[in-house]
Amino acid sequence: MLFLAIFCSSCEKEDLTESTDITKSSWKLKCIEIDGDRVKQGDYYYCLSFNNDSSFKLVMKVNSGGGTANIKEQGVISFSDFSTTEVAGEDESESDLVKSIGLINSYQVLDNTLLLFGENCELEFEKE
Repeated sequence: MLFLAIFCSSCEKEDLTESTDITKSSWKLKCIEIDGDRVKQGDYYYCLSFNNDSSFKLVMKVNSGGGTANIKEQGVISFSDFSTTEVAGEDESESDLVKSIGLINSYQVLDNTLLLFGENCELEFEKE
């Protein structure tokens, strides 16, 4: 029983939200969850990076975009003024990502994972 308790506690990810400056890293998208449904990303590369502590860039399969990122305090974030290039061939997962980014209002860092939370959506990124 003790072994099981030790094993389970080692599986938990450490909450690093208070000690991590998310603007200092690039983040690769792992998945999108909308209304409780996970959206499969396939093998495409989607990357979120910050140019400084007030602007961000999002590189997607077909398009790219950027805008303003406002981190009010650790764990609280909003994205605004988001615009993207308009290249033909936008796929559904890219469209889901574009729709979700404007709904984000908070974040959490667990080990090397950045979770962005918003109204009925969650974006999961992995530190590059």
